[in-house]
Amino acid sequence: MEATPSFAKKLKTDPRVPGTPPHLVSLALLFVPGVYVVQVLAALLTLAVAGLFIGGVGWACAKFFHRVPAGILLMVGLGAVFGVFAVLKGIVMSFWRRPSFETGLLLEMGREPELRAFLGQLCRLMGTQPPTSVILHADSQFFVQQGRVRVFNGTARGRVLAISVPLLSELTVGELRAVLAHEFAHFTGQDTLYSSVVLPVYLSAGTTLQEMAGVLSGGGGAGDDQSGWMALPLMLPFFCLNKYVELFHRLNMRLSRLREHRADSIAAICCGTENFSRALTKTAGVGPLFSGTAWNHIGQALQEQKAFRNYYSAFREMRPEFHEAVTELEKQALAETEEEDASHPCLSARLARVPQVAGTPDDRPAHTLLAHLDEYEQQLTEALTQIVAMSQPAATLARSPESVTNALNEVMK
Repeated sequence: MEATPSFAKKLKTDPRVPGTPPHLVSLALLFVPGVYVVQVLAALLTLAVAGLFIGGVGWACAKFFHRVPAGILLMVGLGAVFGVFAVLKGIVMSFWRRPSFETGLLLEMGREPELRAFLGQLCRLMGTQPPTSVILHADSQFFVQQGRVRVFNGTARGRVLAISVPLLSELTVGELRAVLAHEFAHFTGQDTLYSSVVLPVYLSAGTTLQEMAGVLSGGGGAGDDQSGWMALPLMLPFFCLNKYVELFHRLNMRLSRLREHRADSIAAICCGTENFSRALTKTAGVGPLFSGTAWNHIGQALQEQKAFRNYYSAFREMRPEFHEAVTELEKQALAETEEEDASHPCLSARLARVPQVAGTPDDRPAHTLLAHLDEYEQQLTEALTQIVAMSQPAATLARSPESVTNALNEVMK
């Protein structure tokens, strides 16, 4: 399909592309400042509860028992101070957050002219600017992000695209184009901008709730029988803030699923339904398999005083042994049902809702777009090996989800 401005313009109004209800977006945007408001109210409520308790109990004890429980009242006061501190810490952390870290390599695109041309052509077709930074991700992840992302060899900035290295060997060029069209659709819909607004809110509320929960569960670690009184002024504020964040989370996840359906439809229209469906299914099968086995294999090699030079090459050689496991994982993914708090729709819903569009197949292996793949794979293998070596025992790094374990067990019987 030719990259023409008219196609990108039509794509914005194509009836096959589902829109996001404006009232949901408006409601979500109202929730964002609301989290900060609720946090401030939680701090005030903490002080109010503590003040009422200290004043009421102190007066009653002095009047009727002629004795003021100074230790208990002190702990309640400390709990109030801690609650205010937790709110302030959460708000400050949301504005002074460090960039996230991903296990990947920042590409020098000047060394990869074929991949750069491939990305540029697809972006022109979709009417969006190309990414300013491209990451080769060590695990089974594709994503786009606006901002900064730290990786093994530096920091990616701006419009960041992450490409999964292990899945490059599974996908064809046509399928990779469909996956990246889905990711770039998030740029055309300003999804990354929305996410950059929402993420600080989650960080802020999460930090506050985590700090409060530490006191509620353990009395702040004061090591005193009276330390549990610290939790008293935090109970009601914690409950109110937690309920508000739960409501916000459900709405945000609903919007996220709608955005994913939109991106799926755009990818199918741009690249063909078959290319997109095959890529999505392969990702659901091979992705969890790789994530569930790579760390184990690297850890086992270290325990035997060995190390992989290029684990990705070794995984490709082992891949035929896992054919039945991949098939089982794909079946499990197709059998999953929609969950209210999930950020992505289930696989069956995604495949059912994409429009049926004929596409042009390109069966070249996707990894052929990279001129220096072996070099990158060796660097990623070395970095992952160092991570495993620093963690003892290595077996604790096993990240196999239950679905992966069950599928592998079925094959290995």
